[in-house]
Amino acid sequence: MPYSIRQRLLVFLLSLTFISWFTIAVFNFFDASNKIEQIFDAHLAQSAKVLLSLVDHELYEEDYKTKNAENEEEFRLTNIEQHLDVHTYEKLLAFQISIKNSGFNFNSAGAPPEPLSDDITTGLSDTVVNDVHWRVYTLHDPANIIVIRVAEPYSVRSDLVNEIALSLLIPLLIGLPVIFVLIWKTVGIIFSPLNRIAADIQKRNSSQLEPVSGFDVPTEILPLINALNKLFYRLDRVIQNERRFTADAAHELRTPLAGLKTQAQIAMRTQDAQKREHALQNILKSADRTTHLIEQLMTLARLEPGVNNTNYSDCDLTNIVQETMADILPFADKKNINLQVNDTDSIHIRANAQTLSILLRNLLDNAIRYTPESGRVDVYLENTPTGVSLSIADNGPGIAHDHKEYVFKRFSRGNESRESGSGLGLSIVKQIADLHHAVINLGESSEKGLQVDIFFQRTDQPSHVNNSAHNNSAG
Repeated sequence: MPYSIRQRLLVFLLSLTFISWFTIAVFNFFDASNKIEQIFDAHLAQSAKVLLSLVDHELYEEDYKTKNAENEEEFRLTNIEQHLDVHTYEKLLAFQISIKNSGFNFNSAGAPPEPLSDDITTGLSDTVVNDVHWRVYTLHDPANIIVIRVAEPYSVRSDLVNEIALSLLIPLLIGLPVIFVLIWKTVGIIFSPLNRIAADIQKRNSSQLEPVSGFDVPTEILPLINALNKLFYRLDRVIQNERRFTADAAHELRTPLAGLKTQAQIAMRTQDAQKREHALQNILKSADRTTHLIEQLMTLARLEPGVNNTNYSDCDLTNIVQETMADILPFADKKNINLQVNDTDSIHIRANAQTLSILLRNLLDNAIRYTPESGRVDVYLENTPTGVSLSIADNGPGIAHDHKEYVFKRFSRGNESRESGSGLGLSIVKQIADLHHAVINLGESSEKGLQVDIFFQRTDQPSHVNNSAHNNSAG
C-alpha cells in the first residue's frame, strides 16, 4: 500500500515536537511547584524564628503581669499592622503567639481565633480551619514557654503555581504553531527536488529518454537518479534496436516476398505444366528462405540488449556441442560433409545453455552451407588454465581479409557468396559472444578455409557476467 514519506515525516516531527514541549512544560510545572513549596516552607520557618527572637527579647525585658497591659499591647500591634503597607502575599501570612500559663495570646490580622496547631506539634503541619486549608509552622522556645505559629493558606501557593503554569503555557501555545509552520515549510523545501524530478518525468514521452539532471539534489536521492538514468539508457537502447530491427527486417523481407509474388503470378498465368512446376518449386525455396530469415530475425531480436535477462548457470559445453552437432548432422549428410569433434573430457563454463546452442548452430550452419560437397567441418574444444577455447574450421572458400571486419554486421555476406542465406548468422554469433564476454576471432583453417575461434574466460562467478545478466539479454 503506497504511503507518503512527507506526511509520515511531518506527523513524526510535529508529534515529537509537541510531546517534547509538553513533557518539558509538565516537568517544569512540577519542579516549580516543588520549589515553591520548599521556598514557602522555608519562609514560614524563617518568619517563625524571627518572631520568636523578637517576642523572647521583649518578654524578658518587660513585665507583662496584667491583662490590661496585654490588651493594650495587642491593640497597639494590631493598629500598627493595619496602618502598614502590605505586599500582595503578605496579608495571607498569619501568625499566632501564645505564652503558656500566662493567658497571653496574640493573633495577627487574617489569622483565625482557633489555634492552628496544638501545644505539642512542632515544625511543619497541615490543618483546616473554617474550610480554609492552612500550611503551619510551629516553633517552641527552648524553655517551652513561648509558642509561635506562622501559617498561610494553600491558596496563595496554588495561585502562584497557576501563574507559573500559565507563564509556561502561553509561550507553548504561541510557539508551537510557529514551529509547526516552520517544520511544514522546511519539509516542503527538503522535498522540492523530488517534486521537481517527478514533474520533469511526468511531462516526458517515450521519445524523451535523456538523463534526469542530478544537479542540486540531496545525496540520498542520487542513487535513485542514477538508477533511473540507467533505466532510461537501457530503454533508449531497446527502442533504437527495435527501430533498427524493424527497418532491417522490412528491407530484407521485401525481396523474398516480391519473389514469392512473382513466382505465384507465373504459376497462375502459365499454361505450361513444366513451367508451373518450376514456379511452384521456386515458391517453396523462397518460402524456405523467408522462413529461415524470419527465424534468424526473431533470434537476433531476442538477443538484443535489454530485452530480457539472461540466466547464467554451470553448463557442460562438451555436451552442448555434441547435442547441437547431432541436430545439424542431417544437413551435413545431404552434402556428404564429414562433421567431427575432438575427444575431450566434460568442460564446464558459466553461461546460458540455450544461447550457446544457438551460437554453435549458426556457426555449424554457416560452415556446412559454404563448405563444398564431400568437405569437412571440424570442431575443437580445449580447456586451458585461463579459459575455454572453441574452434570451428572448414575447408570452404573462407572469407577475404578485407571482408572480415564487415561479416559481423547484420545482413552482411561475402561478395562472392552464391549460397542462400540471411546474412545474420555471424551477427547472431557475435551478439551471443558479447553477452558472455567472450573473444571471437576469424582466421584461416589448415585447409585454407574459415576457422572461427571463440575464447571464454575462466571465472567462477564473475561480477561482470552477473551484471551482464541484468543489463543484456538472450533468448
